[in-house]
Parts: sequence; C-alpha cells; structure tokens
Amino acid sequence: MFQHLIVALKGMAFGLSNIVPGMTGGAILIVLGIYEQFVDAVGNLATNRARRREYLTFLGALGVGAAVAMIGLAGVLSMLLDWRPVLMMFLFIGLLLGSIPSLFRLHHEMRVTSTRLIGAGIGLLVVVAFRALERQGFHTLLAADTQSVTGMAYALLTAMVAGAANVTPGISGSYVFLLAGTYEPILDSLSALARLNIRWEVLVPTGAGAVLGIAVSCKLIDAALKRAPALAAYTILGLLLGSVYGLWPDQALQRENPLLILAVLALGMAVPLLLGRRTREPMPSAGAPVADPDAEALQPAGNPPEA
Repeated sequence: MFQHLIVALKGMAFGLSNIVPGMTGGAILIVLGIYEQFVDAVGNLATNRARRREYLTFLGALGVGAAVAMIGLAGVLSMLLDWRPVLMMFLFIGLLLGSIPSLFRLHHEMRVTSTRLIGAGIGLLVVVAFRALERQGFHTLLAADTQSVTGMAYALLTAMVAGAANVTPGISGSYVFLLAGTYEPILDSLSALARLNIRWEVLVPTGAGAVLGIAVSCKLIDAALKRAPALAAYTILGLLLGSVYGLWPDQALQRENPLLILAVLALGMAVPLLLGRRTREPMPSAGAPVADPDAEALQPAGNPPEA
C-alpha cells in the first residue's frame, strides 16, 4: 500500500508536468526515476500477460495521482509560475540536471563512444530545433473540419504524434497540437465537458490517437532501452540537455537575485539526486555481459553478441 502511495505521489508530479511550459512528461518521469518502468508497463501491457496485473497496478496509481494533481493543484502551480516565473523555470532546470546521474545507472557499461556521442547530439539538436520553432511562433494553424471523416482522421494522426512526443523527454505534445492547428479545438472541447457538452468528433479521435501514440512510442523506447541501453541513455541525455534550452526563461534574469537563482537551481538538482539513491540498480544483462551494448543492438535476432 505504501509503495502504491509513493507511485501516486509521483503521478501527481507527472500530471503537473503536463501544464508546465517547456516541461514534458518524459522528462519528469526520468527525474522521478520511473521512466524505464513506465515505458515497460505501457509498451508491454497488451503482450505480457504474466505481468499485466503488475502493470495495471502501477499505471492505475500513477494515473490517479496525475488526475488529482491536474484537477486540484494546477491552479497553485499556475499561480507560482505567474508569481516568480524565472525562479520556477530554474527549479525545473535543476530537476533536469539533477536527473542526469540516474541516466548513467541505466546500464553497467556507460563509457563514452563516438556512436553514443552522436546519439546525444541528435537528441540535443531535435529538442533545440523544436524549441526554436516554438519560440519563433511557427504555427501551421491548419483548419481541419472536425465534423468530416477527413478531419477526424487528421485529429487521430495528430494525436498519435503528440502522444508519442509527450513520453519523449524534451518534446512537448501540446506544441505538436499547436503546430497541427488542433490545439484550440481540443481545448474548446475539454472546456465544453464542464457544461456536459461532449464533442465526440474531437475527443474520441484525439483520445484514441494519444493512447495509441503513447503505446507505440513506449514500445519502441522500451525495445531501445533493452537492446542498446547505453546508446538509448545517451540519446535521452541529449534530449534532457536540449530541454534546458527550452526551459530557459525569456524574462530578464536581472530582475531576480542571482544568489536566489543559484539556491533554487541547487534545490532542484538536490531532489532527483536524493531520489536517485533509492532507485534500483541497473538490471544485469541476460547471459554473459557484453563489452559493447550498442553492438548488441546490431546483432541479428537469435545470434548473441560475442563476449
């Protein structure tokens, strides 16, 4: 029961991350030390019957916590962001930087190689490019007719991409909706729920697409973490470093006390570092340990890599 409560509390942080500008669900899951567990549960829920109950218990507790936070604490977080936006952004940056050591515990062999540096560089460039488009106000603002079959299909595909982005550290699913021109229709449909006005033509394809996108993305990420954990970890490292650029406050820094900024940054870094002491050690590889896990990912199925 206590373990389920801890997961629910982490779910609250995960839920709040979805309303923080620049923060993504994938990044906060890494901070909380449950990213691998999340992608494993979502990616294998439909195929691993032996662990299905374990997966459902974990995802249920996480989902309840996320829902409670988004409903009950969103106003408090929004108030803090309006009150001291620069300090809050540096707090989130500290959380990301403090989670970096946990990435190097994903596998027992994490030495720097050219392949892994390329993976980190690609992850960094993806997020920086994504944020640069956002800050330049690049919106396609496509007007999709949600009443038509074509419009609903477009909403479904858009939601799939947004769902996949939301569990990828550093990339915001909400901005995918904004680029696709479906952000406002989705917000309007969610607001209409309070008036018991259910807009099925928007909510159904959006919800189905988001769930499918998250499931497919988690399956791919789970496979990458298991087949080439070190390369996957370095790529995620690049995504996290890119997130620092995304979170860097646009407001003038001189308006805040530099010592206070450093204190908040240090506080943010301390939280995942302390949490990291309680996270599990990397899982040992099946069979004999391999010298280069990146090479393991390139081996044909059924042919184990040489020791």
